[in-house]
Amino acid sequence: MTIIEATPQQLADAGAIIGRSALFDNRFGEPDIGRASAWAEALAPYNLEISDALNAVTAHYRAEPERMIMPADVIRLGREIRIDRSQREPAEDRELRQLQHDLKHGLAQTDPQIGLPIRGVDGPPVPGAYEVNNAVDRGCPTCGAEPMTPCTSRITGSPRKMPCLRRMTGKRADQ
Repeated sequence: MTIIEATPQQLADAGAIIGRSALFDNRFGEPDIGRASAWAEALAPYNLEISDALNAVTAHYRAEPERMIMPADVIRLGREIRIDRSQREPAEDRELRQLQHDLKHGLAQTDPQIGLPIRGVDGPPVPGAYEVNNAVDRGCPTCGAEPMTPCTSRITGSPRKMPCLRRMTGKRADQ
């Protein structure tokens, strides 16, 4: 007997996907932990967001209402949805997401406060860096620097040559 190992979150997500499918298709019947476990195992390697997987179910039944959905359908459609969303996101967000991916997998080293793979940013402020997007005119949501003052290192308290990324892009702390 093969044991299926799925995390509680993967099981919950698979249950939500099957539940959404059952709303479209009466052939799913009663909830079944075995089916949820098998679906969780099939879907896990693809790391789909639950919203993408649920949208994949809806897309499947829009296009093929007579055919019962299978994990492969969720994977294929969920990946298409994810690709479509990433292609429509702004270049700045895509680059930031790529940098976060590279950092997560050890492919880039970065200054955690700046959010960019730059080293040696402590030192006298470089005026041109603070003029990007009029960063000097805004307070910094990352380090708390006031307008018209340089960002500071949260570790050493020393001034930074360039502003923190969120100050430079004009994004608030909640974005």
